Amino acid sequence: NAIPDDAQSKYLVNFGCGIFYAGNKWFAGLGVPRLLDNNIDFLDLDDKLSREVQHFYGLAGTEFVIDKDFKITPEVLLKYAPGAPFDADLNVSFLLKHKFYGALGYRLGTDTNSVGESVHILGGIQATENLFLCLSYDFGLSQLYKYNSGSMEATVRWWFNPPAPEGAQPPVLD
Repeated sequence: NAIPDDAQSKYLVNFGCGIFYAGNKWFAGLGVPRLLDNNIDFLDLDDKLSREVQHFYGLAGTEFVIDKDFKITPEVLLKYAPGAPFDADLNVSFLLKHKFYGALGYRLGTDTNSVGESVHILGGIQATENLFLCLSYDFGLSQLYKYNSGSMEATVRWWFNPPAPEGAQPPVLD
């Protein structure tokens, strides 16, 4: 029985690493959140029923400034885990007047009987200098759509130390 009947705990050590670079109009990054393959089974069996495996991520994107009030940012996220199919997300986001945010995305997936895994739409607003509100919806495209009508997420972000408005000068210390 791989699932214990009583409460058990187990300590596992793991660590990850990544690198991210942001240029003037582009960004790129690589990351490996789990460097160790840990056995997370509670029973000491020869076969590992459950384990943490390495996941490799690559991210790249660019920003197009249409005018001072409108920016478009396309990006791609590549994902790979040994023993699992390669996956990719294609996204494009929009920022209007540094206040209104929108995004559209497509997840490639690996189901050869569908046009992809999912598409998503997202909308957000910088309600105050500190408060950002966002709502997103994910539409399934794979064969799982028969059992899943999608998912909705709400995000509330509070910035304790928000970035200075664009064009603001940092304080000068004498």
